[in-house]
Amino acid sequence: MFLLLEIIIIVLYMINGKAGFLVMSTLILEIILMEKDKIIVKLMKLMIASLPMSYIGLLGMSMVQIFSWYNIFLFVFMCYILNRFKSITKKSLVPLIIILPILIIQNIWNGNLIECFTEIIQVVIMLFPLTIIFNNKDKILISKDDIKQLLNTYANVCIATAIAMLIQFFLFYYANIQIGYFNFGGANRVSCFCLFKGASILPIFMGIGFLILLIDILDNNITLLKVIKISTVLLAMVLNTSRSALVMVFIITAIILVKQFYKKVSLKTIIIGATIFMGVFIGMNYIITLRSNLDGILDANGRLETIVGGIEIWTANIKNFILGIGFSSSIWKEGLVKPHNILIQTLSQCGIVVTLCIIICFKNYFYENRNNKYKYLPWFILLSFMLVTDFYANAFITVIFILVDWYGINNDKEYKMKKNMEEKYGKN
Repeated sequence: MFLLLEIIIIVLYMINGKAGFLVMSTLILEIILMEKDKIIVKLMKLMIASLPMSYIGLLGMSMVQIFSWYNIFLFVFMCYILNRFKSITKKSLVPLIIILPILIIQNIWNGNLIECFTEIIQVVIMLFPLTIIFNNKDKILISKDDIKQLLNTYANVCIATAIAMLIQFFLFYYANIQIGYFNFGGANRVSCFCLFKGASILPIFMGIGFLILLIDILDNNITLLKVIKISTVLLAMVLNTSRSALVMVFIITAIILVKQFYKKVSLKTIIIGATIFMGVFIGMNYIITLRSNLDGILDANGRLETIVGGIEIWTANIKNFILGIGFSSSIWKEGLVKPHNILIQTLSQCGIVVTLCIIICFKNYFYENRNNKYKYLPWFILLSFMLVTDFYANAFITVIFILVDWYGINNDKEYKMKKNMEEKYGKN
C-alpha cells in the first residue's frame, strides 16, 4: 500500500501540485496516526517518504523548495533530537564552529552573502544533523529491526521514484505528454528528472535503492518480486541516460559480490558471472548511446575540463586557496562550469580549510562504520559525486548517512557482545 501511494504522490506532483499535496497529506496522517513505531522512527519515515519531493514546495513545482515537506520534517526531527540531547557536546559542533564563519566571511568578502544564503543553509542542513547524531548516536534507542524497516522504506521510495520516472519517460516518448522536470541536452539526449533538479542526481538516489535491494537479496533468499524490483530501478537508471551513478553502481556491485563470494565459488561460476556482468554492461552502453549524443557510458563529456577549471580558480591567489571563491554564480558565467567533482568544487568554492574539515568528518564516519555492511551506500554516494556537482544540496545524503550510522551502532554492539562471549567461553 505504501509503495502504491508513493507512486501516486510523485506522479500527481508532476501533474498537479494540489492533488499531490492532498494524497501526501493522507500518507502523512497514516504514518503518524496508524503506525505504532517510535516517534524518531516515524519522523525518519516521513523524511524518507518526502525525499522525492524535496526539490519542490508543498504545493508543487511552482513553489520554492525551502517550503518542502522534507524541510518541514527535517526541522521537526532536529527539534526532537536537540530536545533529547540538551547537553550537546562541544565535539558535536566543532565542524560547524569552524566551517560556518569561513563560509560567511568568504561570501561577505565577495559582496554576495544574500545571494549565497541558500547555499550556506544547505551546507548547514547537511552537516548539522550528521555531526550531532554521529557524536551522540550511542544515546539513541533504536533497534536493528527499526533501522532495517527504514532502509526497506527507503528502497520502496526509490522503487516508487523509478516507476514514476518510467511513467514520465513513456508519456513523453509515446504520448507526447510532458510532466515533471526534463533536461534537453541537445542532439537526441533527453533526461527525465522526475521531481529532482540537477543533472545526474536522480540516478544516484535510485542507485541507493538498487544497492539496498542487492544487499537484501544477498542476505536472504532471492525471489521473483525482488528481481522485478531491482530490475525496475536499474531500467530507470539506464533510461535516464546519466552515466555517473550507473558506473559507480557497477563498481560497488562488483566489490560487494567479490567480497561475498570470492571464497565460495568455482572458476566456472566466476567466468559465467563475469560474462553476464559484461553482457549487462554492454547492453546498458548500447541504450545510453542510442538515447543520447554520447559515445558511450564512459564518455567524459567535458568533465575533465570542469575539473581543470576548478583547480585553476582554487590556485589563482592565496585568498581563493584558503577561503575559496564562495557560492557566487558570477564566477561561472565566464564560460566556466562548476567542477564535476565534489573535492575540486569544495576546494574552489570553500578553500582548503573547509575542505580539510569535511574530509576529516568523512574519515571519522567511514572509519567508525568500517565493519558496517551498509557502508557501501555512503561510499556509492561519495564516489558518484566525484563525477557530478553540489554534493551538499541533496537531501537524501543526510538521511542515508544517518541510517547507515545507526545500523553501525547496533552492528558494533552485536560484535562486542560476540567478542566478549568468545573471550569468556571460547569459540564454538
